[in-house]
Amino acid sequence: MYYHFPTGWSPPFSGKINLSSREGGVHFSRINRFPSGYFTEMPRSSSHVLLSALADESAFDLMAVEQFTAMAALGLEYYSLRFIDVGKGIKNVMDLTKSEIQKVRRLEDRYGLNVASIASPIGKVKLVDQPDGTKNKFVPFKKYLQKDVAKACERAHAFETKL
Repeated sequence: MYYHFPTGWSPPFSGKINLSSREGGVHFSRINRFPSGYFTEMPRSSSHVLLSALADESAFDLMAVEQFTAMAALGLEYYSLRFIDVGKGIKNVMDLTKSEIQKVRRLEDRYGLNVASIASPIGKVKLVDQPDGTKNKFVPFKKYLQKDVAKACERAHAFETKL
């Protein structure tokens, strides 16, 4: 069953919502201690919200196993990939080698995880060579598209991202 939360919703008293994943979508498996009619059931054909989290925010050492354990413990099926250590030091998703990508993909399978999006440094450059108060480097637009944006698209494809 899928539920819609009313606008401005806040629980009238303490309660718990248990999340679980079934048939590719997140649904609320049980709602405890909420008054009858507080939620309205939605038809199954409704749009779904994909919940994810930046996995590296959940791990002190940024080890892949730490990140994936935390995501699985939270019941998340999707995560956003930014920084990860698969055994050769902490790297941004853009700097992972082909073998490291394969290792991450195998670990994802073990933990039942999928990548919702990659948190690449796209957009953190200056496209005009003028001081702007940031530490961002200038990259000519054509070079930026051919190198950085193309690589981000390759990474998104390699991880079969949803977003």
